[in-house]
Order: sequence, then C-alpha cells, then structure tokens
Amino acid sequence: MRINNTSKDNLRQSALANRRKLTASDLEKHAVTLAKTALALPEVQKARVIALYESISTEPPTHALIKALRASGKTVIVPKNAHEKVKVEWTGDASKADVWLIPALLVDKTGTRLGKGAGWYDRALASKKRNAKVFALIYDFELVNFPLPSDTKDAKVDGAVVVNNE
Repeated sequence: MRINNTSKDNLRQSALANRRKLTASDLEKHAVTLAKTALALPEVQKARVIALYESISTEPPTHALIKALRASGKTVIVPKNAHEKVKVEWTGDASKADVWLIPALLVDKTGTRLGKGAGWYDRALASKKRNAKVFALIYDFELVNFPLPSDTKDAKVDGAVVVNNE
C-alpha cells in the first residue's frame, strides 16, 4: 500500500484509505496477531497497569488484547469517550500506567506518530509517568521510511507494535 508524503491532512487521508482496504477477515486475523505480538513485549509483560484504546472500525483491533491482558491479571485502563470531540476521560488513573498502547495512523523510524489530528493522546501522554513506555499499534504499511511532519505538541512513541498484513 502506498503512502503519499505530504501534509499531515494528506497523510491522514492516504493512511485511512489504505485501512479501508482491510476486510473483516483481515481484522479478525490481525486481532490475534496483535495480541500475541503485544503480549510478547517485555515492557508489557512487566507492566501492572496498561493504558490502551478500544478499537473501532479498521483501527488495529484491540479487543482480544484487552481480554488477554485482563486474564493475565493486568489492570487495563481505556478511554471512556475517546470517540467524542472532547477531553478524554479514562476508566481509571491513566497517569499510573506503566505502558501505553495507543493508536496511530503512521509512525516513522524516529518515533514520530501521526494520529487522527485531535491531539487526545498527545495531551494524555503529558501526564504519563516519566518511565512509562509508549507504543503505537499499527499495521505494517503504516511504518514509514520518511520523516513525518511534527510540531512541539506531538508526543513521540518509544516503539511500535506492528501487525503484519500477510
């Protein structure tokens, strides 16, 4: 899948167009792969509290991951209203999260993340613990080899959990 390297808005449109090509079968398969990949991260294995989004539409599917994390005894904190155009409220104190698993449309090799443009996670990450790790959950075609545009309010990620589109 091809990404057009231009403005943030054009990048978002291109990334969302690529996601719309995913089928329901793709998403089911990716849910299992994402859960296995994220659960294998040493940071996730060590974490007691994880802040994580509940996926919608063609976002990398998190429902299997959330279920597995809770089954392993982790405290999972999710946004209550992340799909509204307001400040995000969480089901618990997200500032206590050891690991954040957040959505992204694109991530570059330096950890620059491009989200949907509302800035919710950039603002939420401002209150994270200093040593908390942040990973973007993305498809393989969303890890780009060119620098993404960013500004001072854009939070970087420590890494990406990449779901292969096989």
